[in-house]
Amino acid sequence: MPLGDRPLNQLIAPIIFLMLVATGCSADGESTTTTAATSRADIGTLTITGTECSFDVVEGQISSGVLSMTVSNESSVPGAADVFMILEGYSFDELVAHVEEEARRAEAGEAVLGHPSSVLARSASSGTGLLEAGESTAIEVDAEDPGDYAIVCIRHHEGANGPRPFAVVGPFEVVG
Repeated sequence: MPLGDRPLNQLIAPIIFLMLVATGCSADGESTTTTAATSRADIGTLTITGTECSFDVVEGQISSGVLSMTVSNESSVPGAADVFMILEGYSFDELVAHVEEEARRAEAGEAVLGHPSSVLARSASSGTGLLEAGESTAIEVDAEDPGDYAIVCIRHHEGANGPRPFAVVGPFEVVG
């Protein structure tokens, strides 16, 4: 039977069905939800000690996307970590110099420099938050953009009256 001879409802019914499926509605008008598991590539473990910070990064390329890493505070004071993307035109060494100056100021009880303009924060929920001594946690890293990334390690400084950056690890490259 040619299309012109079919009743209109036989032609429209398949189109309506496809539209309902595409918009997530069931045939009775109720909305439906489909959930998909979101995988997070584990990129390694960051360990904070009293005076050092180390990052055991996975081997191979790190592809862009939402990444996951474990942060372990093995020091005797509260600590934290933030992940940053190094902006084009800036270098890892500039970030290291900034953090070293922040650490010097913290030890001397001087005012903070503030957030460096050479980087963009990429840790979900502002990094780990403060981890007590002996605590570990997993954090998400929004690494949708390819480029060089670094991790700033933070610890409690008595002279600074709170947490301050003390070390940088990296860089590690995220590819598109």
